[in-house]
Amino acid sequence: MQWLDLRDPGGARLKFAIHGNTTWLTVFGITPERREWQLLVERLGYRPSLNRKYLMREASGQRVTVSEYAAIFPNTIKREFARDQIEVQFQSRQPQGAQPGPTTRYLRRLRGRYRA
Repeated sequence: MQWLDLRDPGGARLKFAIHGNTTWLTVFGITPERREWQLLVERLGYRPSLNRKYLMREASGQRVTVSEYAAIFPNTIKREFARDQIEVQFQSRQPQGAQPGPTTRYLRRLRGRYRA
């Protein structure tokens, strides 16, 4: 599968997650202290996760392009990845009828509030 490799010396990685009917773009391996964190928030509309360990935004059917990420991570290229290398599996093992957990509530809130 073709996907973006940020080739970030600090270890930032672009991945995706599917939660319900929504696809999310996620950036792992980056901390709030890094300049790139703030640029992803300001320029590309990412939001911090609840634990502030990664950034995320709703994909909304938009194409992911090298040019938008190369403005922040200049070494970005498109290359082949195995799906399991770039897909994040959100844990949602809840008994039927249980109340949504914090991740589900947070994603629903983000989806409604920050729709592009």
